[in-house]
Amino acid sequence: MKNLRIEMEAPRIVSQMPFGMVNEPTGKDNLISDWGLWQYPGLYRAPGGGICAFFHKAADRQAAYGTPSACFVSYDDGDTWEERPDQHGQYVAVLPNGDLLKGVRSKISGSDGLGLPEPVYSFTLPDWRGKVSFYNKDEIVLTVPMQLLRYKKGGIEWETENPVVKIPGAVCTVRDNVLYGPFFEHMRIAPDGSLWDVIYHQRNEEAGFHRALRTMIIRSTDDGHTWDFLGEIPFHTVFTPDQYHPNQTCGFNEADVLFLDNGDVMCVARADGLIDDDYAFPAAVLYKSYSSDKGRTWSQPEVFDPYGVWPTFLKMGRYSLFSYGRPGVYLRISDDEAGRVWSDRFDVGLSSGDGKTITYRDSCGYTDMLALDDRTALLIYTDFAYPDEEGRPRKSVLTRKLRINYEPQFPLVT
Repeated sequence: MKNLRIEMEAPRIVSQMPFGMVNEPTGKDNLISDWGLWQYPGLYRAPGGGICAFFHKAADRQAAYGTPSACFVSYDDGDTWEERPDQHGQYVAVLPNGDLLKGVRSKISGSDGLGLPEPVYSFTLPDWRGKVSFYNKDEIVLTVPMQLLRYKKGGIEWETENPVVKIPGAVCTVRDNVLYGPFFEHMRIAPDGSLWDVIYHQRNEEAGFHRALRTMIIRSTDDGHTWDFLGEIPFHTVFTPDQYHPNQTCGFNEADVLFLDNGDVMCVARADGLIDDDYAFPAAVLYKSYSSDKGRTWSQPEVFDPYGVWPTFLKMGRYSLFSYGRPGVYLRISDDEAGRVWSDRFDVGLSSGDGKTITYRDSCGYTDMLALDDRTALLIYTDFAYPDEEGRPRKSVLTRKLRINYEPQFPLVT
């Protein structure tokens, strides 16, 4: 491990937000007027060849769920990019049968006109965040399906599907007058060929409802047509309700899994909303947990990193990469078959910020990675002050090639 290093090529620009769209705080909670635009990037192998880079170009609100993503394609492994129209969707899984799957953030706007039953639970967040209510999914006549887009091998377009998803005690949420439920995000192919997705939402258990989000793993053995509940990492078994901040959404949310060489599975999840956090906008904490029974039960979560959002794994042969951010953008690497030993942070480097203080002016912190070969990967991330051709700081979506090596092969950019 001590000689293992990540070499980085210089950044390549995917897209820069039009000049003049300011990135300034508004209001006492330091909200950002363009928060959500040119953020939350991802990568996948495009149908017909090339690499597709996508990112969000709407406000970060429930009302924006399902809006089209900006989409760019590269035919030279990320050196240059050109814009290409694409349907809305999220992160893509390449199935063993050659199909591509990606999730859709489904919603129903105007929830106050749906004649909903009494909520299972409600609470109110301050200021613009407002009231949040939860409803038993099986009690709602017009519910929100967990939708997928499928691009069949040899096909010509993405097709919408409504798979059967079995989650005990499933609930839907109403916020900002929008009804929504859990949605597909981090789909991963397990060593046995089954398809996993790591989702987050609440569940209504017989023992009672807990408002904290929880990490849930669902699994499909028929290429994504039906999904069964596999296991979960509940927040309330780690923290007691008196530790929840009364004015914040809390729980384990964004998460990813890594299938380890020793047969175990590692999960890292973002945790928000503890009363000890520094509000208004706190730094999220990343927690790790392990399963030795193929995802059914999980070890007691422990801190993996004291901050970070959108944890993302990439397995490359004997090596495992991990990317995350906020504040800053970072990478970690491991060659430990049990996933217990990881490097310190590699700082990707941004144009502003100190990597320690959350300013919401350096990066959204969301990343994605795509393997180019068994030691080379492409990283996508955001830099909110990357200079344009005239030297003006611009909110930018960037890619960088990474190489795992003991000896430098790329010019090291610091």
